[in-house]
Amino acid sequence: MFRILRWCMGLCAACFVLTIYAQGFDAIKSAAERGDAVAQNSLGERYNYGLGVEENEKEALKWFRKAAEQGNADAQKNLGKMYDYGLGVKENREEAQKWYRKATEQANTDAQKNFDAIKRAAERGDAVAQNELGEKYMWGRDDITPDKTEAEKWFHKAAGQGNADAQVNLAEILYGYGDVDIGENRKEAVEWIRKAEEQGNAQIQWKIGNMLLGKKHARGAMEFYRKAAEQGNADAQIELGEMYYLGRGIKRNDEESRMWYRKAAEQGNVDAQKRLGRVYRTGDRVKIDYAEALTWYTKAAEQGDADAQIILGKMYNDGQGVKKDKTEAEKWFRKAAKQGEVVAQTNLGRMYYSKPGKKKEGEMWLRKAAERGDKDAQNMLDGIRKKR
Repeated sequence: MFRILRWCMGLCAACFVLTIYAQGFDAIKSAAERGDAVAQNSLGERYNYGLGVEENEKEALKWFRKAAEQGNADAQKNLGKMYDYGLGVKENREEAQKWYRKATEQANTDAQKNFDAIKRAAERGDAVAQNELGEKYMWGRDDITPDKTEAEKWFHKAAGQGNADAQVNLAEILYGYGDVDIGENRKEAVEWIRKAEEQGNAQIQWKIGNMLLGKKHARGAMEFYRKAAEQGNADAQIELGEMYYLGRGIKRNDEESRMWYRKAAEQGNVDAQKRLGRVYRTGDRVKIDYAEALTWYTKAAEQGDADAQIILGKMYNDGQGVKKDKTEAEKWFRKAAKQGEVVAQTNLGRMYYSKPGKKKEGEMWLRKAAERGDKDAQNMLDGIRKKR
């Protein structure tokens, strides 16, 4: 009875996710019809992956094309995939490569325009832009050559204006970089952490935890993760769960770990949902519970996570915690395959090749996987060729 109740709760949660997608669908469709390229690409993705609407590859193709022709790099990449995989259109490798090239060129152009705009705003004294510019220099984003000196300069400017993100970023540099004595660096770093933490923002507390963990200060990270987690920050909750799971900075506690994973998962955090799914599917320090695993993997898969979609495909294909259902397995493998996941492409190709009327499409998916180095797909294709 308890399992049935849990299954129903999981189904309701999945329906809730779909309801959210459906509610946003009308607004996106309206914007797309007005010519908004970003909305057109988003609408195409919803049709392509069946998010809040019935999956329809021809509709997806139509909206990807509209956005791509306006120069939207994401849509150009998506349109390339449609031609590459023969989704909603006849497979055409040459056309696919054309759109892939356009996507790369446009992405580079957009990145440069974005960088120039941010730099102008930063030079005018905008603290948010200063921090963002610092991050681009620190991590080399948008093909910018990493430059720690430039990063520190812009973080200092933003931090001095009270920008908490910049204060944490500056502390991170001071902990591991700088040209003065490391003791002095750490003292200044602690001061900036204190200033950022005084703002009491859960997202900032989570970010401080990440920074401290990266510097191998597990206990300090644990303190800030807990502060953020107790305010309901899902990212901090999953990190706290992981620390209890690993026994990092605190004694290992599997029950406490699962509790924090669950809190994050119930907020829709995909990583937490997958971790709970894995725990219950493999019996990792808990009794195997396939029904519970299925619930959490379904929630993650419904949000478009390819890893969860592959696991669901396997569970339905093997009848693991659910009645065997090849149609359902194909559905989930296909969703992941369309995102470029090789394992899903191989599994889908194998299933399609064994079905009358689907052999050609099955070979296409096997070829896609084989071209990316998948040995199983390559062996299957070799076997198919030998039979001819």
